[in-house]
Amino acid sequence: MLKIKEWKKPNTLEEAYEVLNLSANNKVVGGGLFLRLASDLTIQTAIDLSSVVSDEIIEMEDRFVIGAMTTLRTLEINHALNTAFNQYFKVAVQDIVGVQMRNIATVGGTVHSKYGFSDVLTAFAVMDATLIFYKGGRLPLKTYLEMPRVGKREKRDLLLAVEIPKDGRTCAFQMMRNSSSDFAILNCAVSKTISGNYEVAIGARPQRTAFAFETMKVLNLRGESQAKRPFEACIQEAISHIEADVTFGSNRFGTAAYRKQIAKVLVKRALMEVSL
Repeated sequence: MLKIKEWKKPNTLEEAYEVLNLSANNKVVGGGLFLRLASDLTIQTAIDLSSVVSDEIIEMEDRFVIGAMTTLRTLEINHALNTAFNQYFKVAVQDIVGVQMRNIATVGGTVHSKYGFSDVLTAFAVMDATLIFYKGGRLPLKTYLEMPRVGKREKRDLLLAVEIPKDGRTCAFQMMRNSSSDFAILNCAVSKTISGNYEVAIGARPQRTAFAFETMKVLNLRGESQAKRPFEACIQEAISHIEADVTFGSNRFGTAAYRKQIAKVLVKRALMEVSL
């Protein structure tokens, strides 16, 4: 059962930051969905950021700024964002349970927590995304994914927004789940920049999203002699590295061996999609 002893809605970011760090048992609510799934959780002070953190997607000349309180439903239906990236975010989030849940779950709650099951985190990973923190400032999502979780005695920061550049890249998202109301067994995202460089990320392994660096290396270091090869052959070589490139684990949704095989298929599909 979830128990909340006190609820606060700060009027400033500084106030929110101070309350958050008064106790390890003080927590930012975000959408609050994952907190509600806890079997037994007591929160001393729940912090509502709705007055101090944006829930809007702002289009600028060179980038999109997505407020941390933006819901997954807003990602799904935002016209400007999905037009710019060929419905990429709609595809990435449309199978996450139902509209009711997507109207509650927030971008900030998902990204900041680095949930291993997150489809959203994998989708952002290949977009050269930058996170904006209250105290820490700008931090590449790639760097954040590699950072350890904040210790109990360390100061916790507030995620304010996610920025993604309008750099003309093409993106594709693939996932495998048993049903639309289930967590993904595996997900992957692939992007291709205007210059022809690929990024490949795999999530729900079931650990947090990770990059397939050797797979990317094969795709991005193609020499002139390789460029004459059929692209299908290059894809086959690239995905042959996935098993050694990314660590897979087992849980109630699938075994590590099963995920390894699914990963090859999903990455191949995504690569073919961005290369059309």
